[in-house]
Amino acid sequence: VFSAQRDRYGSLDRRWTGLFVALPLAVVVAYLGSRMMKPNFFDIVPPRDYSIFERLLTQPRVIVDYLQNWFLPKLYTTGVFQDHVLKSTGLFTPVTTILSLAAVLGSIGFAFWSRRRWPLVAVAILFYFANHLLESTVINLELYFEHRNYLANALLFVPLVALLWERTSPRVFTVASIGVLLMLSGFLRYSATVWQTEEGLVQASATKAPTSVRAQTRYAMLLLNAGLHDEGMQVLDEAIANIPGHQPLPQIHRMTAMCHLQTLEADEFERVAGILSSLPYDARLLRAYNEFAKTVVLKRCPAIDLEMVLPMFTRMLDVPINADPTSISYTHIKFLIGYVRLYLGQVDGAMVEFLDSLSARPGASYAMAMAAMLSTSGYPQQALHLADIALTQLDSQNNATLVGRRASEADIRAFQETVRAELEPPQGAGTPRPGE
Repeated sequence: VFSAQRDRYGSLDRRWTGLFVALPLAVVVAYLGSRMMKPNFFDIVPPRDYSIFERLLTQPRVIVDYLQNWFLPKLYTTGVFQDHVLKSTGLFTPVTTILSLAAVLGSIGFAFWSRRRWPLVAVAILFYFANHLLESTVINLELYFEHRNYLANALLFVPLVALLWERTSPRVFTVASIGVLLMLSGFLRYSATVWQTEEGLVQASATKAPTSVRAQTRYAMLLLNAGLHDEGMQVLDEAIANIPGHQPLPQIHRMTAMCHLQTLEADEFERVAGILSSLPYDARLLRAYNEFAKTVVLKRCPAIDLEMVLPMFTRMLDVPINADPTSISYTHIKFLIGYVRLYLGQVDGAMVEFLDSLSARPGASYAMAMAAMLSTSGYPQQALHLADIALTQLDSQNNATLVGRRASEADIRAFQETVRAELEPPQGAGTPRPGE
C-alpha cells in the first residue's frame, strides 16, 4: 500500500521496516521452520489423531472453507464443534486437497503479481494469509476453528468497498452498503437465537455435524440429563455406529449412562473395555474415565465392580505410546489405576501408582488432587505425605489439574493443618475425670 503511494507519501524508513517487518517475519519463519524439522513431523502424537504433516496438508482445505463461509455466509455453522473435519492424508486424498492447495498458492501468487497495480487487493489477500501463518500451518492445534478468522478477515472486503466507491454514485454506494449490512445483521440475529442457550447451540450443531464426536456426545448428555433416556441413548448409539473409527468419548459416556440406568451388563462392559484399552490414550478424556469409575465406586453399576474396572486401565499401559513414563498419558493412566486401587482398599498399591503418576508429570495440583482423595477415604498419613510432595512441586505447577482446581501454597498449608487437626485427639481426651 505504501509502495503504491510512494510518490505522495515517500518511502518508509528502512530502519523502521527492518525492525517492525523484516525482523518479526524472520522470527516467525524460523520458528515455523524449526517445527517442520522435528523428528515427529510425520508421526501422530496423541491427543491428536493426525500428524503435523497431515495437518499441513489439511489446512488449504480449511482455508478455502473459511473463505467460502466469508463470501457466501450461512445462517449458522457448527460453531465450537469442529472435530468432524476430515484430515488429508495425501495430495489426492481427498482430491480437494490438491485443488485447495492450488487455490491458496494461486491467490498468494496473484497478490504478489498485483501488488503494484491493485495494492488493496494484494494487501487484503496477503494480510489474510499472514494471519494464518501461525494457526493454520505446522503448530499442532486442532484442524479447524472459526475464531482464527476474526482478525484475518478484516481487510477482505476493502477492495470491494473501494471499487464500489469509485465506480458508483454515493447514493448507490449507500443503498448497497445498507443492504449488505441489513442482510448480515439478519444472519447474525438468527445465529444469536441459536447461540442464546446451550441446548439450542448443541442441538443445532449436532444436527449440522452428525460426525462430530463432541457435538453428538454433548447432545446426548443434554437429553439424558433432561430425563429423555431413550433419545439420549439413541444419539450415542448412532454416533458410535456412524462416526468412523473407535471413538472412546461416546463409548465411555454410553457406559456411564447405562450404569445410571442400571442396564450395563458384564459382557457389554468387557467388550467396550477391551476396545478402550487397546487405543492410544486421549488426555482430554480423563474426566470421562474418572466419572465412569466413580459411578462404579458409588455402586450405581450393579453388574460391574472395581475388580473388573482395574484391568481396563492397567491394560492401557500395554499400548506402547501410553507407556512412555514422561507422557501425560502415562500420568493420567497411573492416576486412574491408583484411584481404583484406593477404593478397592489397596492403599499401598494406590500410593505406588500416585507416586509414579507424579514422577511422570510433577505438579502441586496433581499431588493435592490425590491427597484430597486419600484424606476423604480415611488415609490421613498418606494424604499428608502427598501434600508434602505438593509443596516441593509448586514450581512444577501444570496448566491443567487431574481433578479439581490449581493449588497454591496457602491451600496446601491449610489442607495440612486440617488433616493434622483431625489426627489429634480432642482436647481433654484421655484425661481422667475427677474420682476416677
